[in-house]
Amino acid sequence: MTLQAQNYCRGDFAAWDPKITTLPGLYILAQAARPLLWLFATLIRLGGGQIGSGSASAELPLGCTVGELRFLNLFFGVAVAWATGRVLARIHPSASPAAILLRVACVILFPVLHLFFYLFYTDAAAVLATLLMLEASLAYRPNLSAALGAIAILCRRASSVPATQLQSRTS
Repeated sequence: MTLQAQNYCRGDFAAWDPKITTLPGLYILAQAARPLLWLFATLIRLGGGQIGSGSASAELPLGCTVGELRFLNLFFGVAVAWATGRVLARIHPSASPAAILLRVACVILFPVLHLFFYLFYTDAAAVLATLLMLEASLAYRPNLSAALGAIAILCRRASSVPATQLQSRTS
């Protein structure tokens, strides 16, 4: 999966590994986030640090090493916590901040999800897009909700279930 993203980093959008069964949403998001990944990688390297277990490959642009791509999912994990808090605050407006924080912790520490915050994999991006889709729907922004649902589906096809259920309820 990381090799596919690195092909995209090199600008080779025609290359596709036939063993990959997911849609290219995560790789497209990784390309869109390259300025963020580049900034992160540069700051780490300026501080004398190293990302991941190996050194950066000279043939890969900044923002495209395995460690940098995994950082993107860690960023998605933090964003999942933020989006979960926003959704919970909208659904439970009278809940205390401590109660919302506890529920956010339960979501982001859920073992099946938490594991994927440290890998370059589709789950964190799909969950984030699905939560943002729900937040947009609760805010009565159907066009934004539909666009975020499409992003969720591009990241992980299983996201089509909550996306279609939510869109059918709001139309």
